[in-house]
Amino acid sequence: MSTNKENRLIHPPIKTWQYFIIFLGILLLWLLNWILPIACMDDWSEIGNFGSMFGAVNTLFSGFAFALLIIAIYLQRHEIKIQHEELKNQNQELKNQNYELGLTREVFEQQKFESTFFKLIEMYWKYYGELVYEGTHANFSGISAVNGNLNEINRLIKHPNSIEKKYLNEPE
Repeated sequence: MSTNKENRLIHPPIKTWQYFIIFLGILLLWLLNWILPIACMDDWSEIGNFGSMFGAVNTLFSGFAFALLIIAIYLQRHEIKIQHEELKNQNQELKNQNYELGLTREVFEQQKFESTFFKLIEMYWKYYGELVYEGTHANFSGISAVNGNLNEINRLIKHPNSIEKKYLNEPE
């Protein structure tokens, strides 16, 4: 958010001197209500009518009440605008946090996968190293044992008769 917009939202556009001008305008109208009848009256015999001028005080207070009502409505509208902007900002922050949480979850899942994967590889090599092959010609361990077993299986596949000789002719 720009600084200009922030200042506009924090400080309402109506300034204190504008409130004073509104107050003076209402006071001027009230004074005109006093001055105009006196200036226009030709004789004082209409003094009863002069007493009714004090009803103008009602006008003064009604004018002030109405001006304050308008000011209150304006200020409430301004506050609602500020709250709306703050709510939009909070909503955006919440979306950003959800996005960051998603990224964090993805990183965590990746770390969990890598940890499991490397543990499996470690177990694989550990058990691979424990393999032992005792062949007819030599003994092998580890990866050589797998190669020795494969060589023995290939030999037995190529010469199936040797299986019978080896296993059937041996004394038990």
